[in-house]
Amino acid sequence: MNLSDAPFEQLLRIVAITDAEIERELNRVGLRVGSECHKHVPTNPPSLRIKGPSGSVVLGGGLTSKVTLNVNSGTKTLSDIRFEDTAAVKDIKGGCWLQNALRKLGIQPGAKIRLMRRLPPMEYVVRINNRERIKLSEATAARILGSHEEGQVQQFSSARVETDFTITDLVGGRKFSAFLRGLGIASGEKIVLEGLEHVSELYPDNNGNLQEEGICLKTVRGSVRIHLNNQKATYVEVTTV
Repeated sequence: MNLSDAPFEQLLRIVAITDAEIERELNRVGLRVGSECHKHVPTNPPSLRIKGPSGSVVLGGGLTSKVTLNVNSGTKTLSDIRFEDTAAVKDIKGGCWLQNALRKLGIQPGAKIRLMRRLPPMEYVVRINNRERIKLSEATAARILGSHEEGQVQQFSSARVETDFTITDLVGGRKFSAFLRGLGIASGEKIVLEGLEHVSELYPDNNGNLQEEGICLKTVRGSVRIHLNNQKATYVEVTTV
């Protein structure tokens, strides 16, 4: 299948690039036959750190658009919340897994919340069982629950640096959880946060014209997001891993 038709949030491997010019463009930004990556929607709003009944929590942009709030100025989604808003959760649009996942973080109908900050794109440098090193987005780190030794269950996005973190749960559906397990992230595994890095955004075509960009790729072991338009993505053949 080509990249345009490939599923989101699954590990992909490039098996062929059928246009020579596009192959040269992708090679320059580190993508070639054999490279592993996954694609995600590039238009998600930023991750938010909010204060709720369970304290400070982080929600990725894909989740914030599914939470509807009653605010002092009317009704809006969590992704549109402002610092001055007094807000209470009205509704959560999503399946049972999403309802249960957010409930674990204290986000449920009636809960009062407050925006603390909007988060810039960051990558979490993670060591898995003291062997393999990978990088995760802040939104993904926020969907990994666990604890430090004898500690309270929390999001990995709030983990301490260079301290063992034992995973107890993954906040996501079947496909998302399978994607993380493919990276070695699963309940019972120990991971360590080494540090944070800024994300590089690369636009190998269209001279960075964001209006024409349709697909965003993230390399598995690097802090790089690569944007391609939909037409050029059809020349990249991939397979799920």
